[in-house]
Amino acid sequence: MAAFRLGVLAVSAQRVVAELRTADGALEPLEIGQLESKNLETLLADAGSREIIRNIPLDLLVWHRFHGAWEAGLASRIRVACATAWGDNTPISDILEAASDARAERNSATAVALAAALAFPSVLAGNPRARFERDLLLIYHLAHSSARRILEPLVVPHIVEGWTTVVRDEGFALRSPLQHAPAIRAAIADTEAVGLKGAAKIILAAAPAVRASLTEDWIKPLRLISGGASSTAEPQSNQ
Repeated sequence: MAAFRLGVLAVSAQRVVAELRTADGALEPLEIGQLESKNLETLLADAGSREIIRNIPLDLLVWHRFHGAWEAGLASRIRVACATAWGDNTPISDILEAASDARAERNSATAVALAAALAFPSVLAGNPRARFERDLLLIYHLAHSSARRILEPLVVPHIVEGWTTVVRDEGFALRSPLQHAPAIRAAIADTEAVGLKGAAKIILAAAPAVRASLTEDWIKPLRLISGGASSTAEPQSNQ
């Protein structure tokens, strides 16, 4: 419940500061009352604020999955906590539904697809394409998450370990492994020093090896996350 309440307060603070800067106002200490005056409906009307707010349940799902704290009924707990903090959980109902129903459609909005992938994980051993699809969603989420500093050191080692296993033991499942595996190995080595940036490079290097044709809508943010690294991915059909 605290995550939902404090998350909205943080977004509200961001909006108040932005408004003060636009009006050339003095940036003085803000009172909680000023932040709470920005109601949830007002914040959700702003696209940037809405994305941050909708990331809150995903941050919780990611943390529990990779911290080894996942338990039955987690989605229900999150649903109750959100309703208690906000008085309504409608703004994230699609995410909660995806985390509660194994039949949820994964080829949908990124947030919904990630929620489903976390709640009902695919078998990744011997299936680098499934690993690629999950890690693509994770990297995109972490890059936009306000909890990145907490989640990055938790998630990135799992991504590195997974792709290390792929290039070491699962080359049979890759397309042209002799051609593509060296680039994946180089990205893995780089990830130890640059974290999420390196993880994005792994995905860009792995795309052709798992026969994933990424559109420019995916390639552009991945390049930005990776620090502008060039991509060997093939921008053809939709992912």
